[in-house]
Amino acid sequence: MSPVDYSFGSIQKLRARNKGALWTKAVIKEANELYATLANRKPGDEYKVKDVVNDEERTLTIPALPHGNQFIIRLTCDTELSAHIHDNEKTVDQDPKVRCLYYVDSVQISAHRRPKAYTVVGEPWDHWKQIWKDGGWERSDGYCWGRTAQEQEPKVVYHFRKWDPKELEEKRKVGDIWKSMSHRLVELVTEHSARLTNIDRIICFGLGNMTYEKPRSFIQHAAAATIRDALNALHPHTPPIEVLAQDPEHCDKCRDILAKTLNIETVSNLRGLFEITPNTLVIAMSTSARIRSIIADLTLEHGGPPAMLYNVIGDQWLEPQIKPESTDLVADPDTEALVAYKNHCIVEAFGDVELLRGMTNREWYAKNIPYVAEMKHAPEGTYSAEDKDEAQLLHSAQFQVNFPDLKFYFKKD
Repeated sequence: MSPVDYSFGSIQKLRARNKGALWTKAVIKEANELYATLANRKPGDEYKVKDVVNDEERTLTIPALPHGNQFIIRLTCDTELSAHIHDNEKTVDQDPKVRCLYYVDSVQISAHRRPKAYTVVGEPWDHWKQIWKDGGWERSDGYCWGRTAQEQEPKVVYHFRKWDPKELEEKRKVGDIWKSMSHRLVELVTEHSARLTNIDRIICFGLGNMTYEKPRSFIQHAAAATIRDALNALHPHTPPIEVLAQDPEHCDKCRDILAKTLNIETVSNLRGLFEITPNTLVIAMSTSARIRSIIADLTLEHGGPPAMLYNVIGDQWLEPQIKPESTDLVADPDTEALVAYKNHCIVEAFGDVELLRGMTNREWYAKNIPYVAEMKHAPEGTYSAEDKDEAQLLHSAQFQVNFPDLKFYFKKD
């Protein structure tokens, strides 16, 4: 595939025309209003979205909806826009949506919303919350949450059960890492509390749904609750600081679990973006939507959010132009405003990757460790027994990661 010709000059002109920001509360409101109509839309219906270049209304068409798919609002970013809009503000592609900040798309309905192929006995949420606070892994009765495979129906059962001592010992180490991450968050908030006095809400984006299989999403939401509780203790507010969570995968059960267990309110559509204020602390991790670049625009007038827990912001926002292949796996690329924000922040590392795998994400991807299943199909002698043991251990640890090499950005005074 030939490199994409990114024309960032056109985007810079657009941003200069709009005081540096493409995304505004008005645009979010329009996108949210369109989102609210999707349940009543059908393929072929027309809708209007403003052209990002000249503010003229573009007529777009609701796409086909294959079986098992649902409609969503797709948010674009600087990199996408610059790939289609030349410096002279013309576009080669005649598809009108390439000049719009958002449009209707369809995606497959996730497994979370499909009928479940397993049975659940009990609920793990309070137990996971306790581990996050105190470490360890088993309950007082020695039982742990886990999965049991069986011959008869149901084939899989999630429930509290006794664990093998060796397996339990490994999970206790994981539980103690959870505890250390919880304490680390309190330490960071306390250390930088002087910069956080005006925070009145925390908004989380894309932290995922509540699943019985893996605790990752629940623990990420628990981290938000920990930050909230630490801030409320340091700077009592009336009313107290609230936590909002926006994720398209939240179902009614997710909303109920988060409200009852962590006192977190879930919001639908794009309300989370609309609720951002100059005093909002933002949390998002490896989102598939262009969230952080939108947040940088919405808070540009105030120099960005007072604090943000997110993935690493790079040093070079023009990297897609210099090295186009660098954007291949980036869902939420950096923008000029994001890099400027980072340069005005105190940046603290926060993550559990090294604690679990003994190496950073960068080192992990550089080693390109194959899965054990791949090793089995390799020519005999390609991998030693030690190689296979290491691969099994490291890939197993990968599924335990909750906080993948994140940074906590605290805006300077």
